[in-house]
Amino acid sequence: NGDIDIKLEVNGDDLVFNQFDGDEIIRFTDEGDVKVANIVYFAAETATAIGDGATGAIDWNVSQKQKVTITGTGITCNFTDPPGVCNLLLKVVQGDGSDVIGTWDSDILWAGGSAPTLSTGNGEIDILSFYWDGSKYYGVASLDFS
Repeated sequence: NGDIDIKLEVNGDDLVFNQFDGDEIIRFTDEGDVKVANIVYFAAETATAIGDGATGAIDWNVSQKQKVTITGTGITCNFTDPPGVCNLLLKVVQGDGSDVIGTWDSDILWAGGSAPTLSTGNGEIDILSFYWDGSKYYGVASLDFS
């Protein structure tokens, strides 16, 4: 990868970042909006493993896209709160099958009122989506990717 020249300019009341060829990359408007001209993506998901009877923490300050591999039962999964309102994704991978997260962070409110029953097949994947409003997580599950 080569160096990229970026030009910073003030356009009216907006702060604009342009590529060397003049194409706009990102704009911060005076109304507080952020406009991105290209794709915004994450470099990688952050991986964590939680074993039998252990307590693990998902630190949402590290990344909004995380993966946890579980191996065993009696697992507790706590969250480290992100700095502001956001959407979060947690990919849960079964390490050896029949693994269970028995206790979730107490700040989660689940769709339907209770935590989902995760898939139990070896290597199966569940995707949990959370909306963090600054004090509570609102969680929904998409189960059994296999």
